[in-house]
Amino acid sequence: MDQNVWKAVETLGTASASEVIAHLRLPDTPAQRETVRVALFQLYFSCMLRRIGIGVYAVVDRKEELEGRKSRRMAMWKMLRMRNRMTLDDLQELTDMNRDEALTWCRIQVRNGLVQDPCAPDANAASASYAPVPARGSASIKRLKQDMLRHIQRAEQLLEAYRVLLESPAPSLPLPTVSKPPPDPALAAEAIYAQQTKILYRAMALSGRPYEVHKTFWKPLIHRVSGTESAIDISELTLGQRHRMIAHFSLPDTENPEVPLHLNHWKKNSETGSTQAYSNGATHTRQACMEKIEAILADMKHPRSYVDSMAQQYYGVDKVEDLSYANLIRIMQALYHQNRKRKKETQGVTDPALQ
Repeated sequence: MDQNVWKAVETLGTASASEVIAHLRLPDTPAQRETVRVALFQLYFSCMLRRIGIGVYAVVDRKEELEGRKSRRMAMWKMLRMRNRMTLDDLQELTDMNRDEALTWCRIQVRNGLVQDPCAPDANAASASYAPVPARGSASIKRLKQDMLRHIQRAEQLLEAYRVLLESPAPSLPLPTVSKPPPDPALAAEAIYAQQTKILYRAMALSGRPYEVHKTFWKPLIHRVSGTESAIDISELTLGQRHRMIAHFSLPDTENPEVPLHLNHWKKNSETGSTQAYSNGATHTRQACMEKIEAILADMKHPRSYVDSMAQQYYGVDKVEDLSYANLIRIMQALYHQNRKRKKETQGVTDPALQ
């Protein structure tokens, strides 16, 4: 837009906003007239146009205009320093500068801190007077130097601290702890089963009757350990039964692998070779324990929250269902003894079952 407006003014010689609109064949609307006026004003302040009347502009030689505007501004600054205070009308009259250019120059100098704010309430009024900012005294310059020295010393301290930090070795930060996933019960059971098998075969071989050759000889021991005559092979025994069988040999130089409580009923299926972790026996035993606790609570006429409070007090667990199997048995035993003691106190010892 600015380039088209400048070409139109150059072609017409002198032109106003309405003449530029007519020359460029633009729609004569208020918005368009305002856009053209702004473009003319920007070209004027860019030293590409000169104002010859109100709203009328003409193309000027850029070099001459720059030199003339520079000389007028220098004259304004000299007059202001010489008279110490001048109004806007005085600056226009003495320096041959139009009012808009003089007002713009004064505002720029105020923003740069070289000229004080006008004393008049209306800064745009012709009676507004401007004065140069007085020069700093020797005390102000001394304080400024002291501030600069203090900032320089602070910067040097920061640079020295940064250099020491770069030269010092990096601190050894602790590695983040990664929570390991819980071990697979099937893999743990398989490992215990393999250790037990190795120990049993070695113990039987040391006794002079290897298992592969004398299977019939070891059947009574297998029946006694398992508690049933249906088991005919050591592979049909659970981990707990195999643990008791190893203890039967009492090998001094051999450690009997410890079997966790939740794997006590685990056994290897001899037909498919699959594992049965958390066998139904352990689950049924836990269910039976919970049923026994419910029965004792009903007999004692206590709510379910009673055993929950016991679990919280003894083991720090909110619910009794969240206890381990061993702690659940201890809770059941404690309830059983409390119930017996209560019955003895209420019924006496006449009942033989309570003696």
